[in-house]
Amino acid sequence: MMDLVVNHTSDEHKWFIESRKSTDNPYRDYYIWRPAKEDGSLPNNWGSCFSGPAWEYDKTTDMYFLHLFSKKQPDLNWDNPAVRQDVFDMMNWWLKKGVDGFRMDVISLISKEPGLPDKEPGINGYATFNVSANGPHVHEYLQEMRQKALNNADTITVGECAGVTLEEAKKYDALIIGDIPAKDRNALLKKCFEQDIRTYTVPKLSDILIRTSQELDIFDSPLLLSRNDGISDLQRFIKRAMDFICSSIGIVVLSPFFLLVALSIYLTDRGPVFYKQTRLTEGGKEFQICKFRTMIQNAEAKTGARLAAEHDDRILPVGHFLRRTRLDELPQLFNIWKGEMSIVGPRPERPELAAEIEKEIPEFCYRLKMKAGLTGYAQVYGKYNTTSYDKLKLDLFYIENYSLWMDLKLILMTVKTVLKKDSTEGVDTDQTTGLKEHTEGNEEVERKIQEYTSREESHHE
Repeated sequence: MMDLVVNHTSDEHKWFIESRKSTDNPYRDYYIWRPAKEDGSLPNNWGSCFSGPAWEYDKTTDMYFLHLFSKKQPDLNWDNPAVRQDVFDMMNWWLKKGVDGFRMDVISLISKEPGLPDKEPGINGYATFNVSANGPHVHEYLQEMRQKALNNADTITVGECAGVTLEEAKKYDALIIGDIPAKDRNALLKKCFEQDIRTYTVPKLSDILIRTSQELDIFDSPLLLSRNDGISDLQRFIKRAMDFICSSIGIVVLSPFFLLVALSIYLTDRGPVFYKQTRLTEGGKEFQICKFRTMIQNAEAKTGARLAAEHDDRILPVGHFLRRTRLDELPQLFNIWKGEMSIVGPRPERPELAAEIEKEIPEFCYRLKMKAGLTGYAQVYGKYNTTSYDKLKLDLFYIENYSLWMDLKLILMTVKTVLKKDSTEGVDTDQTTGLKEHTEGNEEVERKIQEYTSREESHHE
């Protein structure tokens, strides 16, 4: 899914560069330009989302342009049919490239109220930036977008719709409810049910734990039974048998490949072939995980502790291929053969890092209800830089819905996943863990994490 920003463009976009050259330029009406009022004040009292007025003066033509966000992001004039057609053409270009759909940024702001009248000012003296939400033509323009672009492919489209009320929500196909506070979410769900509004809800951890419950009736009250006793003995036996057989076959069949990779790594810098590290598996037991080494020796001696980033110069030449295809994980077949891991299960985490994550997410230890896996639900449906909280949700879904068929499905899907570039993409250069959303501002947690990671090679996590 592609992030689509069409309420505004950059002020460095060729459309805007042309638009500001003169009042009669063909691209002038691609943006919203207004002169000052007779008294010399701004065209209206609308404010920017980023504070201050939503108007920026341009001396070239002695006029102001509208920017509901940064002054570097002038708003497009969606009332201009040429703008709409150019946007639709761009969307069709991406759809032909194979994107699955669009996440539309602030799409509810594209239609401005005619005349751009002054509005009730906020605490900073300007009307809030979403005064133009749900303008008179927003649904007309969205329907045109569907007809001229979205209907040309099998797509899913999600809109970030600032200022949308429940009454307005009825005009959309559905409403997505995020992981907001339970009290607010419950009230919103009830209102949507009352008004026949379809909803998609981002589940909380408790939702995942309760969704597999057995429905009972006690007298005149419904009751949900959650057994919480893990997988059955039979399932455990079959899972272990499959692990042992598959890992044994894999070790034998892949032994020539193991030898080739080992030579490639050793001949690069004469360093160790394997990389070992303490990880956690079922019940919190520790074991030594085994992987192919993909980075230079003493990778953090000069850079300090940090996760691998895009185009990281610490990665060995053969390491780029191994990491991209996740083949550096294959020596874990020995861990599976010994019973320390399973082919499918939650990703094994370092004990020190897990302890720090649990300070922010106490439920993170729930992942240890099953044996760690070479691949898994979170590995297939998530990415390398998926947050720890979202990985936990994915792992809990697997644990609560476990079946042999799910294991087989995830194994088959893993082949497709390893070929996806974004499944192994690096994190931000200043990000040290998958806790990006949950440790922001917590300097003690980040300091501890850096302390632990500085002792180890910066590998996959």
